[in-house]
Amino acid sequence: IWPEKEYAINRVKKIEDYIKEQEETEL
Repeated sequence: IWPEKEYAINRVKKIEDYIKEQEETEL
């Protein structure tokens, strides 16, 4: 596992969580 790859995966997960929170707030 490359640290860069793991960092990218964690970043995508954080962005997805952020988007989910934004959608829930709009509702």
